[in-house]
Amino acid sequence: MADRAAKVVSFFLLTLLCAAPSLAQAPKGKAPNQWRPLFNGKNLDGWEHVGPGRFVIENGLLRTEGGMGLLWYTREKLGNCVLRVVYKTSNEWSNSGMYVRIDEKPTDPLYAVHHGFEVQIYDNGPGDGRSGSVFSFARAQADPSKPREWNTLEVVLRGKRITTFINGTTVADYDSSELNRQATDRTGQANPARNPRAESGYIGLQNYDDHAPVYFKEVSVGPLSAAPSNVVADRHHLDRLSAHEQSIVDGAGEPSDVLCREHIILVWPKDLRPVWYAESRVNSPAKMADWLEKAYFLSMFWTRFDPSGHYRERNHESSRLVFIHNGQGDFVFGGKRPFIGLRDLKGPRPGSDDWFGWLIHEMSHDFWHEHSAFSRVRQPWGEAMCDYMRYSVLLYMGMRQAAARNEKVLRKAPPDDAYRGGAWMFLSLQRARRFDGPQALWDYLWDRDFVATFGRPPWLK
Repeated sequence: MADRAAKVVSFFLLTLLCAAPSLAQAPKGKAPNQWRPLFNGKNLDGWEHVGPGRFVIENGLLRTEGGMGLLWYTREKLGNCVLRVVYKTSNEWSNSGMYVRIDEKPTDPLYAVHHGFEVQIYDNGPGDGRSGSVFSFARAQADPSKPREWNTLEVVLRGKRITTFINGTTVADYDSSELNRQATDRTGQANPARNPRAESGYIGLQNYDDHAPVYFKEVSVGPLSAAPSNVVADRHHLDRLSAHEQSIVDGAGEPSDVLCREHIILVWPKDLRPVWYAESRVNSPAKMADWLEKAYFLSMFWTRFDPSGHYRERNHESSRLVFIHNGQGDFVFGGKRPFIGLRDLKGPRPGSDDWFGWLIHEMSHDFWHEHSAFSRVRQPWGEAMCDYMRYSVLLYMGMRQAAARNEKVLRKAPPDDAYRGGAWMFLSLQRARRFDGPQALWDYLWDRDFVATFGRPPWLK
């Protein structure tokens, strides 16, 4: 995970789980004298670092540097307690986390991934990777973290349950008793193993990379009596459609299943039974919705752009990207947010990995359509950018056979092919400059003249 590509895989190739119960406001912890500091503000006594990067002490604060590494507390295992961390991000891409229940002394950062739980600190992450989530296990049900301000994260460890609060608001609640005791350990891989975790273990802080540091001014432990109360109240549910979303869904016809996720909605005819391809590990409309959501998160990370947030700010209304499977349409721009009609009469067969790749090409239009950094090149280069994203998503989401087939098509495409030929130009540049993934390529191209970099597009007459 030392390179950015591995971090992307670590961050996005995860199993999206069902949302936790409805959660809301809770008062802050109790008397200050119940808290015992684990970091003294002067040195790292009692702490040990493993892996790349380090933590440095700056004006009494801990600051992450480089990564991915782990700073873990060596003096005791902790369970049935409340952990409190006061942190501040330096920008929206700052990434860190607090590991809990690490069963043995970690010799490398990945040990904590597979033998503990990470409570995420990442304000711009997806639901199961956003600040306060139990990374890959329990989604964030609220978003109270304030970027570039001091925030208080409290983690309640009670038996097999983990409950997290940020600034007094409940964010996630997870019961690890559901973990499969027969699960295969996947130490060394990015996706956390589903093995049972210890109820008591070491804790640690993550330094993710050198892109955007995270600061800590307090790491403390308190008894369960210091835990915030867990008060249930109403919240905005993912399946609550905005007026614009409802109008699109209503136009899809009946009967249909409406599968809602944080950034996408999949409308699927109930009587449609496609032949699912094995490589994608997708065998139901619900799993297809999960994979589309993960592909959306991956694209958002690479491009540093969130179309959902953009449309929400512009229209003052929730507006997710809607996929409609009704046998019609392709990609449609219009109204407050574009939507995608899923073809089933031509092109790749529904449910196949190649079909999924076609959807990714169409989804990518949603990112480039109003992305300020690429508005000047969208017209001649837009289709090429989308085909390049198609290949990249297939590869990074583990659909290697589909990615290999797609790469073969790109390689053989004539230079004047605005789709495949242009995508091959992007992929060739990535490899020639040894970029470790799409994010590095886009960072390189952000402020550059495409014509100066690639020459005049051959497909322009």
